[in-house]
Amino acid sequence: MNKVLVGVLASSLSGVLGVTIIAARYEPLVKPNVFVGPLALGGLRKDEAAFKVRSWWEQTKRDELKISSQTPKFELPSRTATNLGVTIDDAATVAQLPFMDVVENIKDKVQDETHDKQSFEPIYKGFKFDLKPLELEIRKAVGPTKPATVKFVDGQIVRTPETSVVQLDSAKLEDAVISALKTDHEVKLPLKESEKSMKDEELAKISDVISTFTTHFPTSKKTRCANIKLASSKINGLILMPGDKFSFNTVVGRRTIQSGFQIAGVFKNGKHDIDVGGGICQVSTTLYNAAIFADLQIKQRSNHSMAVPYVPIGRDATVDYGTRDLIFQNNTETPIAVTSEYKPGALTFRLLGKKDPGLSVKITSSGYRSWSRGVQTVGDATVSPGKKKVVDAGGAGHEVTTYRSVYKNGQLVRREVLAHSKYPGSPKIVAVSKSTQAPALGSQAAPKG
Repeated sequence: MNKVLVGVLASSLSGVLGVTIIAARYEPLVKPNVFVGPLALGGLRKDEAAFKVRSWWEQTKRDELKISSQTPKFELPSRTATNLGVTIDDAATVAQLPFMDVVENIKDKVQDETHDKQSFEPIYKGFKFDLKPLELEIRKAVGPTKPATVKFVDGQIVRTPETSVVQLDSAKLEDAVISALKTDHEVKLPLKESEKSMKDEELAKISDVISTFTTHFPTSKKTRCANIKLASSKINGLILMPGDKFSFNTVVGRRTIQSGFQIAGVFKNGKHDIDVGGGICQVSTTLYNAAIFADLQIKQRSNHSMAVPYVPIGRDATVDYGTRDLIFQNNTETPIAVTSEYKPGALTFRLLGKKDPGLSVKITSSGYRSWSRGVQTVGDATVSPGKKKVVDAGGAGHEVTTYRSVYKNGQLVRREVLAHSKYPGSPKIVAVSKSTQAPALGSQAAPKG
């Protein structure tokens, strides 16, 4: 009896030890009928399943992904996922699968169970990758940034919103690539736009013509006309936010042959001369008058050395790069656009913004006086005896004070001095023969004042 009992116990112990040894050596297998994408992984050990997933990826990673953007709309050359910093995570892909332990495996074999199909998605992960080439392509596709502009075209205000900086949102690129791998193989680039300096809602506030001013010029002076056209075009569409200052010299820039300006007539030190950019003072003067009628604050303005024919005395504004500038400020509460319109023989500036229908501006002057600068003779060997030649026509001197009166619903609310202008003028210069130069034709002193 004891021998039988010992035998039974020994047999049982041997069975338990055998199962224990099997369990210790057993490696879990993926449950039958389990798929990752197109891969059947059922019955494989973890390392076998991971190897099969990795082998599949080595082939799949060569597939090209379409690269596109919806806003702004553009397409880039296709790329692989690894060229976008994404690869397979084979360990995580396998770790998500259901496995059978030793008992489940034995039971499955004994009962010959059928298993419903289970499908799993591959799991991807990002890795550090140089995205500079992609960022450069995006920058080129988007194009340069452009400020908002407002033009006046055929009687209509035309607004063009600002084109701000658009950059790749690298933190979201990985998710976009993974989404493409799981769906239609099209990477919709995640882009981020920097905040606009001119917001679209502010741009929409520029809705009215606040002031308009036009000056005229002869079309026969071709180079002068070309300078007027070029300088005014550089200003057309410029927007000033509340508090912004406009500087003519900053916007128009240096007047050089390289920048497109031509030689034309100018006033220089009270005399008629020629220089590069002749004529642009008509541009600054026209704009100055549009600004004063819009009731903008004038920060800097200078008059010419002689009176100009295209505006009343005291209403001109001369400019000279580095020495004299026209500067005014948007002292309103809404944006203002500066627009120009060039036509042969006429230049018009319009200031656009939010017009106060009850506001009106009048420009007046007082204290005007003028004086002759006389005639100055010079000897010239090329002039025949008894003959004369006008070297410079000169011009009279002038002085005047200009005022701006602002009315609200017909009632005067402000009257201010805009400027006190004094034009030195210059004597008329006449050349005579050196051999016959007469003292009586000498210089005549200008009256003081």
